[in-house]
Amino acid sequence: MKVKDLLQFEEIKKVIDIDSDIKTEKDATNTIKEYIITKDLKGHFKEIAGELKKPQHNSFQIIGNYGSGKSHFLAVLAAIIDNPELVKHLQDEDLREIFEENLNREFAVVQFELQPGKHSLSDFFYDRLEDKLKKKYDIEIPSIDINNIFDHKEKVKEILDSIKSHNPQMGLVVIIDEISDFLKTKPSKELKYADIQFMRVLAQASNSMDFIFMGSMQENIFSSNEFVEEAEGFGRTSQRYKIITISKEDIKNVLSKRALKKDISQVEELKDLLDKYGQQIPQVQNKLIQFVDLYPVHPYVIDIFNQLPYFENRGIIEFATEQVKEILDRDFPEFVTYDKIYDKIAENHNIKTLDEIAPVINAVEALNSKIDLLREGMREDARKIIKALAV
Repeated sequence: MKVKDLLQFEEIKKVIDIDSDIKTEKDATNTIKEYIITKDLKGHFKEIAGELKKPQHNSFQIIGNYGSGKSHFLAVLAAIIDNPELVKHLQDEDLREIFEENLNREFAVVQFELQPGKHSLSDFFYDRLEDKLKKKYDIEIPSIDINNIFDHKEKVKEILDSIKSHNPQMGLVVIIDEISDFLKTKPSKELKYADIQFMRVLAQASNSMDFIFMGSMQENIFSSNEFVEEAEGFGRTSQRYKIITISKEDIKNVLSKRALKKDISQVEELKDLLDKYGQQIPQVQNKLIQFVDLYPVHPYVIDIFNQLPYFENRGIIEFATEQVKEILDRDFPEFVTYDKIYDKIAENHNIKTLDEIAPVINAVEALNSKIDLLREGMREDARKIIKALAV
């Protein structure tokens, strides 16, 4: 039996763009359907859903490291708030009911990812609002001269008044991704500070208006050496927001439910096939369900990756799916094993030259030169063992 006959393999998109990946209803539906909702994420969704019924709101800072899934989280939120009909595609029934109860009116939703450049955060904010409100909702707002704004809070109110004149029940939600990367490109602390203060004004505005602002930042920005001088400003700004921290996704959960899905017949087939090995290999017997869920990826591959500090979550998922693609046409019991991690380390110049890695690479190269002395039938296994020991 071929590996491909034992699962419903699906590639996972490496990076989610909160704008282009939900531009059409079909794209938005797929983005929601693919989202794996953990217990922590469910709590975050519930907290934000509770804000949607209120006439005035809290704003949110979504904090999470690269690969934590915060862009996917924001994309799902933007899609649901913009089109409540899509709530039915959420995988969690309880969460569907919560959104249906709280999302009982329309919101104009403007979401975008910041790009590094000379412009200020307020430049991007007003430019994107003017453009997207017109294109998505046919709402025109008064022309904005950024150099002549003396009260940003009042300007947000004017924009909201334009929305309310179009639909008195409509609120405004603005979602901005990658704020921290944007701030890091600022050439001076004065420019960074101006953007931070603008974020504080947006949070103040949401406290008194039918307006919610959500911005995503990297988890390490508050302790980054680049922002030491702005730490006090960050502290004052963060006090205006509710903080939602997105922890790293459970990689095994994401892989088993998305990339390596199985139907009931495939699960039963794998249990029978793997049970034969479990009689001789206790590890398989003791973790049979995990071996079935992750097949053809050996569970230890993910355990090892989680102990290595060199890879983001999306890098681990990308590695696993690429390796699986290569063996789909091979016969059971082909597995993706952790010796393959060595190749990923060795091909990355930034990793393989690290002080703790370079001696191991040199040792493997020295041992590889001896493998040709072995009988031909032993060479492939020898290379696997050496790489596994290196990892």
